[in-house]
Amino acid sequence: MKKRTVTTIEIKELVFVSAVRADTPRQPCPVCAAWAMVTPEEAANIARVTVRSLYARVEAEGVHFLETADGLLLLCVNSLSQTE
Repeated sequence: MKKRTVTTIEIKELVFVSAVRADTPRQPCPVCAAWAMVTPEEAANIARVTVRSLYARVEAEGVHFLETADGLLLLCVNSLSQTE
């Protein structure tokens, strides 16, 4: 009788796809200097939370953010994983 060897390979992969809006200004984070600033809608999608919860974190200063001269709010992607 022939022996048969079965090999099982499990691959876990996380793919992050982001399309930066053309009208989003490129600015560094004022706290950590990372060039990863996104709109609240994009940040909510990345962090898998609601935009409302992100606004609450902005008010509590639980996330790095900046407001542009024209009033656009940008959030730092690097600070999204920080605990509140």
